[in-house]
Amino acid sequence: SSTSTGSFGSVRALGAGHNEFLNDVKVGTGTNQAYLGINAPDNGNSRLYFGDNSDAGVGFIDYDHGTRMDIGVGGTAKVSILESNGNVGIGESSPLGSLHLTTTDTGRTAANPTFDELIIEGSAVGISFHATGTSGMTWAECPTGDTAKANFAYRHSDDAMHLTVNANKTSVFASNGNVTIPGTLTEDSDARLKKNVQTLSSALDK
Repeated sequence: SSTSTGSFGSVRALGAGHNEFLNDVKVGTGTNQAYLGINAPDNGNSRLYFGDNSDAGVGFIDYDHGTRMDIGVGGTAKVSILESNGNVGIGESSPLGSLHLTTTDTGRTAANPTFDELIIEGSAVGISFHATGTSGMTWAECPTGDTAKANFAYRHSDDAMHLTVNANKTSVFASNGNVTIPGTLTEDSDARLKKNVQTLSSALDK
């Protein structure tokens, strides 16, 4: 083994492997700020490996010059952060939105720029909410200060879905299929709103 001492501490290396260490690496004295830098040529990658005796280098943090930072395990990047815009991908190395979750690549190369904060990509996708009480989604308008313009939530107490808009009365979708609407139900197709309604004779023969 060998010891290399510099202004930031010391490193003890073992063997020819680039990620094998005999002892811990200590940076700084604990009384001031301490930095550990890993520099590579512009056409290369800077990488820090993590592992143990049986799985050397199974985990890593990798910086790809001018492109992204990856956090990986098992030799594959699992989380990617783009340098250009800060987008984060989980299972996605080229995230198209602020947070892009991918289980199966669908080949999509662009996203709706109006709704790209969260992108979920896969062969079958969905969001599950698990709570002991109420679980739901809230929509608010900013920066007006509205905390809840609309809310769609499941309440365990009555086993029903509740839709509330602008803090008005809530429509309830019960588990037995019944729907309670406190306001007026307006239908696009209503015989009371139509004119020149005629009865068809022998309609099934036509």
